[in-house]
Amino acid sequence: MRVRNPLALLALGLVGAVALLAVANALWFQVLTINVNASTSELKVGWQGFVCSDNEPGGTFVSAGWPRQTKDVGNFTPPQLDPTGSFFPDPAEITVTNAYPGYAIDCEVEFANLGPVPVHLERILILIDDPATPQNPDFVTECLSNSCKTFANGPDLYDTSPLTPGDPFYAELVGVPVGCQFHQGDSDGGSFKFGVRQSAREQTTYTIQLKLEFNQWNESGWTGCGTPKNNPVTPVLPLDPSGTPYDPALLGIDHQP
Repeated sequence: MRVRNPLALLALGLVGAVALLAVANALWFQVLTINVNASTSELKVGWQGFVCSDNEPGGTFVSAGWPRQTKDVGNFTPPQLDPTGSFFPDPAEITVTNAYPGYAIDCEVEFANLGPVPVHLERILILIDDPATPQNPDFVTECLSNSCKTFANGPDLYDTSPLTPGDPFYAELVGVPVGCQFHQGDSDGGSFKFGVRQSAREQTTYTIQLKLEFNQWNESGWTGCGTPKNNPVTPVLPLDPSGTPYDPALLGIDHQP
C-alpha cells in the first residue's frame, strides 16, 4: 500500500494557491469617473422704485372716486433706499400717522427681476389686519388680474353706498401685469392706493400689506401676460414635505424654506 505524505500534499496545495493568486493579480483595470459640482441659481425680485403722495394740500394724489382734503393733517414716510442706494429693502415700509377717514395715499411702485432666473408674476394679495381681533389677517384679497381691489365699488371712504362692506381700509393695485414673464433686468409696476374708511377706529394701528408672488418661469400657472395654463386660473403654490400645497404669503414666508 502506498502511503501519502501529508506534508507533501500541503506543499502542493500552497503552490496551487500561489499560482491562482498570481493569475488574479494579473487582472489589469481602470475606472473612469465624472465629478459634477453643481451650484444652484437664485430667484431674486426686488423693489426698485416708490413715488408716493397723499390727497391733502401739497399732495398730488388726484384720482376719480377718491376725495381731496382741504387740511394738512395726515403724514406718511415712504420706503427708504437700502445701503446700496439702488433698491429698497423687502419688506418695504410705509409709515402713516394722524390718518383719519377720507385720508388716502397713492404710491407708484416698481419692481425688477434682479436674478438670472426668469419669473412669472403669479398673483397679487392685499392683506388688512385689525389688531382688535384674533384673526390675522382679517381681510384677504387674492387677485389674478392687473386690477386688484379689496372690494367692488371702492374706495367709498365715507361709506355712502350700502353695497360696500365695513372694512376699515380700502386698497387697490392697478396696472401690474399678472402672468407676465420677467427676465433679469426687466421691470414693471403700477399704482398702489389705499385709504381710511368711515369704519376705522380712533387711535388704532392697522396693518395693510401688498404682496406680489413670483414663481420661476417653468413652475407657474401662466404662459404669459394674462394667459393662464388652466381655466379657471390655478396659481402654482409650493409644497410642504408631505406634498400638500401651502400659501407662503399667508404664512409670512418670502422665500423657499
